[in-house]
Formats: sequence, C-alpha cells, structure tokens
Amino acid sequence: MAALTALHGLRFSRLLCRCTPIVSKRLSTLTMFSSPSRTVFTMKEKYMPQRRGFAFTVSVDEFNAVSEDLFDILQESLEDDELPFEDMEFSSGVLSLVTEQGVWIVNKHSASRQVWLSSPKSGPSKFEYNKETQKWVSEREDKTAMHDLLVRELSELVGEEFSFTAKF
Repeated sequence: MAALTALHGLRFSRLLCRCTPIVSKRLSTLTMFSSPSRTVFTMKEKYMPQRRGFAFTVSVDEFNAVSEDLFDILQESLEDDELPFEDMEFSSGVLSLVTEQGVWIVNKHSASRQVWLSSPKSGPSKFEYNKETQKWVSEREDKTAMHDLLVRELSELVGEEFSFTAKF
C-alpha cells in the first residue's frame, strides 16, 4: 500500500512540477523543477527576480538602507517652518507634503525596490537607486535624478533656490 501511495504521489508531483517555478521560503532563491528528469535548477538573487528583463541593481538590505537615508534627508530638509507647506506627514514609508498647489507623495515601494513620487507638477515617477552614481534615477527615458526634480519643483514653489541637506 505504501508503495502504491508513493507511486501515486510521484505521478501527481510530475504533473505539478512540469516546469513550474517554485519560490522557496528564502525569497532570494527561485527553484525550478523540470521533468521528466526532475533536474532542479536554483537561481540566486543576483539573477532574479527580474522586472522588464533587468535584474535588481540592489539587494533588499541595500534598498532598505538607502531608502531610509533618503527619507531622513527629505524629512530633515523639509521640516523648516518657513516653507509654504500646509501639512507634512511621514508614516510607514510614505511622505506627503500638502501645499496650495497640490500634494507631493514620496512612497517607498519595497517589492519593486523603487521609490515612487507623485507630484502635482510632473505627475507620477518611479525611481531606482543607481549604485555607481549613488542617486535615485527616474525609470523614464530622460533618467532624471530625483534630487534634481525635487529641487526644481520645490524652488518654483518657494520662489527661491531650494536645497536639501544632502544629495540623494
């Protein structure tokens, strides 16, 4: 009886494992079974997961560290009482600035390892961290740095040259 159950389990597993990707408990490893030889291929994080054909440029830990640094710089620079913000709030990886011209929202998106910006002036943008330049660079074709975009927009808002406490 045990042999029959094992045989039945093997047939069932072959049906399920026919080139089916399975993400292991460690999120940094993808295991793929191929049948009929049941060869197991394992790909480490540097090769996956991929988005639009490109692998992530930073690990999860690096992303968390640099995004926390980014939010610290933003908060420190924007806490000035003389700036024309009606409200500024930071909660759970989301920074929102409310002004008469609209609302700026900066959001940490861990799944894609991006920081998203919603601006009343430039619209929505997604930024990825570039290790070489140590800047948050737009996913758009123009590859605008987040720092440059925010300096330009906030300078227009306050009517004079705006600067952050550090570059990001």
